[in-house]
Amino acid sequence: MKHKFVSKLWEDVEWEKANAAKDQQMILDGHLKTHPITEKSILYSNDSFCQAAIEWLIATDQVCS
Repeated sequence: MKHKFVSKLWEDVEWEKANAAKDQQMILDGHLKTHPITEKSILYSNDSFCQAAIEWLIATDQVCS
């Protein structure tokens, strides 16, 4: 069973302060940067879809089926 005695010796108080500082979570606010949002579009066309479909049919050998 742990006792509830709190030591007031200088070394113990300094040790408690050091350990309390270690347990606190660091804040990232100073390290974060905002980047401009860039819109990326995926190039799509009917020709590229047909080409991909033909390549898929050839790769899976389903041309004659």
